[in-house]
Amino acid sequence: MIDFFHGLIDGKNLLPELKFIPSRVGISILLRELATMGIMIDAARGLPIIHCTFLGYDEQSHRRGPSSKFAHWTLKGIDGCVKRIWRSAKRSACRNYEIWIYSDHGQEATTSYEKHVGKKLDATIMEVLKAQIAGHDEMLHTQSDTSQLDRANLLGGERLQRLLSHVKSWSPTNHIEITAKGPVGHLYLTETLPRDTRLRVGRALAQDAGIPIVLMADDPQKAIAWTQEGQYTLPEEAEELVAKEHPFLEALGEDLVRLVHHQDAGTFVLCGWRPSSPLTFPIENGAHAGIGPEETHGFVIVPATFTLADEKPYLRPLDLRNAILRFLGRKPTALDDI
Repeated sequence: MIDFFHGLIDGKNLLPELKFIPSRVGISILLRELATMGIMIDAARGLPIIHCTFLGYDEQSHRRGPSSKFAHWTLKGIDGCVKRIWRSAKRSACRNYEIWIYSDHGQEATTSYEKHVGKKLDATIMEVLKAQIAGHDEMLHTQSDTSQLDRANLLGGERLQRLLSHVKSWSPTNHIEITAKGPVGHLYLTETLPRDTRLRVGRALAQDAGIPIVLMADDPQKAIAWTQEGQYTLPEEAEELVAKEHPFLEALGEDLVRLVHHQDAGTFVLCGWRPSSPLTFPIENGAHAGIGPEETHGFVIVPATFTLADEKPYLRPLDLRNAILRFLGRKPTALDDI
């Protein structure tokens, strides 16, 4: 309730703030406690591998920002659960458990695109398309405002779904589709456009619509990126999109190329990253899944007797998975096998 009143003081709307109360309680407390109890029971039963995820900090960071007091308050509850899990694992009479703790990403403090530009994303995109292409004024569908309540739907129940969910249904009949549920979005055009037209649209999306980075697949191992400053080729010119000091600069360029060439990627990939005050497409104060240095950072804590040996100065999720498989005496998974 304190968070609710803080939201009202900050000028938030009453109804959305009321809807977020059960969401915050459900994600930050209810799911956390259910997961902890499940882990403790499984440890007592002696299951060989036990895993759980705590979503509270991430949920609060999206809503109030990664440095907010409420996000940090949620971490205290998670720390307490980790302590209880640790004790239960060490007391287990069935197995000598090793406990690994890791995060999958960090969070960037963000400003919403709509607040920064003064218009919704679908409106600015339509303006660009109408100016650059004839015959693309059909109805748009956007999912750009749904990310903050999605996880609450994991709690199940039809009444809770109706209370918390305002996700619009996906309509594959539209000629233009936008999905933008974080700092990365996709613009799908069902009609194939000539390359010169796509180049013109991509440039206009960055310069006229105010989207910080617009990406498009080009040659099989290349991508084109636009910003307010100009056009760049990836992966060679990745440092033009982020600071040279980015800790994962080389991998970043390669990952962006893989992203735009993914079979489910849009005709254009939209990115809200910019060095000062990154943007995100939903209404939120914290975001991840983009290319910023904070959101691409994570951590892993493993027993002192185990070494995560790797030639790279970072770990990917697959690296962590393979480390666990080696620890269990099983064959690691190759990227091509996924």
